[in-house]
Amino acid sequence: MDENKINIYYDHYKDTFVQIKESLIKRDKYFFNMIILMGLLFFNSFLPKDFEYFSEVFLKKKIGLEYISNFNIIDSFILFVLFYTILKYFQLNIFIERQYTYIHKIEKKLEESYFIPISREGKSYNDNYPFFSTVTHYIYTGLFPLLLFSLLIIKWVKMLSNNRAFQIISVFSLNSVLILTIIFLTVLYFLKRHFKKES
Repeated sequence: MDENKINIYYDHYKDTFVQIKESLIKRDKYFFNMIILMGLLFFNSFLPKDFEYFSEVFLKKKIGLEYISNFNIIDSFILFVLFYTILKYFQLNIFIERQYTYIHKIEKKLEESYFIPISREGKSYNDNYPFFSTVTHYIYTGLFPLLLFSLLIIKWVKMLSNNRAFQIISVFSLNSVLILTIIFLTVLYFLKRHFKKES
């Protein structure tokens, strides 16, 4: 038995698990921020007058801003922050998935080649929590992207119906680009997670 190889594998295993834990904490923060941003978009889409009133009170209290000439600028800010947050969230999810795949390969290598049954993050977890693992997987990779996609479509349709005169350079155009970019990223992420080629 080659102890050096075993130590190298196990060091990789431990280091990778630390990276996963750190990434999970970051991912959960991004997910929480996205829920808040999506809530704001939902609020603004279905209760625009109430949202304007809430925004005026909030901005006046926090930064002393007395008047806002165009509330679409607030939409732009929310959409830009949502774009950045979603980009980081999707990147982290894909990174975490790759690291788990790597950990599973190390577990398999240690068990098959060196008869060391380490399976904390692979077989043992999937055997002990199959239902929970499946449900959380589909919430993160299925339900959430579909909710996000639906909300953005609704938001864009409402923006389109309220826009009387299209201009290439306008707040409406900026918001449309942000929304369509987020939709594109969401569709790509969904397809990657559910229709990827098996390695």
